Amino acid sequence: MGNSMAYPVFTNSSATDVYALAQRLRALMSWSRPTVRLAAELQTAEGVWRMVNVLPNAPYEAEGVPFDPERWGHEYRADTLPTTDGELEALLPILVDTDVPADGVEQTFVRALGTGPATIDWHGVWPDAPELGLLANSKYEGVQAVFNTNDVDWERPAASAAPADPDRSPALLLLGFRNSACSQSRPRHGCLRLVQVLQLGLSVSTLGAASISRSAQYATCSAGTGSCVSRAPV
Repeated sequence: MGNSMAYPVFTNSSATDVYALAQRLRALMSWSRPTVRLAAELQTAEGVWRMVNVLPNAPYEAEGVPFDPERWGHEYRADTLPTTDGELEALLPILVDTDVPADGVEQTFVRALGTGPATIDWHGVWPDAPELGLLANSKYEGVQAVFNTNDVDWERPAASAAPADPDRSPALLLLGFRNSACSQSRPRHGCLRLVQVLQLGLSVSTLGAASISRSAQYATCSAGTGSCVSRAPV
C-alpha cells in the first residue's frame, strides 16, 4: 500500500470468508480505484494453468530460473509459456502480478489460488472524519487481503492449506492508512479513525467477531479510554 500503515483486522482459515469481508469494507470507502491489483506466487504447474484461465493477459515471471546477466527477466505471456508440465515445472515458482478492472475476476482469482502467497489490493479513500481532523488520502488508503501468508511482504508463510481449496486457505485482511493516520504525535485521532472504519465494517459483517485480530481489539479498547498507542505496521 505504498508509504502507508497496513493494520491487520481479520484473520480466518477461509479465504472465501476473508474475501467476502474485504468486499464489505471496500464498499464503505467513499471512493475506490476502478482497478485492482492481483498478485500470486504459483508453485505448481496445475496452479499456473488455473491462473492462466483467470488472467490470460497477465505477465508471468519465472522465478525458478538461474540468473542470466544477458537477460534481466524471464517474463512470459500466457500463450508463450511451456506447454508441458515438465518444462513448466523447471520455471517454478512463477509470479503473476497485474492490475485488472475491479469487480471482475477477483472471486475467480481467489478460487484459483494454490498454497503460494497471494494478494488482492484495492486502493481508495475512507470517508472524511472532520470532527477528528482526519481527511481522506487516496494515495495511501485501501483494503488488502493476503492469502497463505501472515504478512503483506509474503515473508511469513501461513500454515499449509489444501491446494485449490479457498474454504481451507488461511487469509489475512488489512486496512491501509497514510503514515500519519495513527502516528505517535496524534495517536488518539489515528486509532479512532481505525476504529471508526472497523465498527462500520463489522456492523455489516455476518462473520464472527471472534476472528478479529488482536491489534483491532486493542485499538478499540484503547480508543474507548481516550488513550491509544499506535500499533506496529505489518
